[in-house]
Amino acid sequence: MDKAKIEALKNAFGGPMTPEQGAKLRDMQAWVDFCIDNGINFLTAVSTLAHDVNGLLQYQEADWFRPKTHGYAEKMANLTAELTEMANEDQH
Repeated sequence: MDKAKIEALKNAFGGPMTPEQGAKLRDMQAWVDFCIDNGINFLTAVSTLAHDVNGLLQYQEADWFRPKTHGYAEKMANLTAELTEMANEDQH
């Protein structure tokens, strides 16, 4: 997609998201990747995302709502680092 189309989307839909909103999407993305990589069934993956999206739309200003996928990007990054460390230990 060219830059002009991206700018048109920003103008039509309100510009960039906040860093916190981006983090929520990265957590959802990590959840999807986890499900695909580990054989979690489609309905479980999608129903978790539906819970999160519906909650965020309905309670976006509420401090008490926490998406089910909260923290998944960090969890997956830590898991990757742990697995790499374990693999390196096994080689010694």
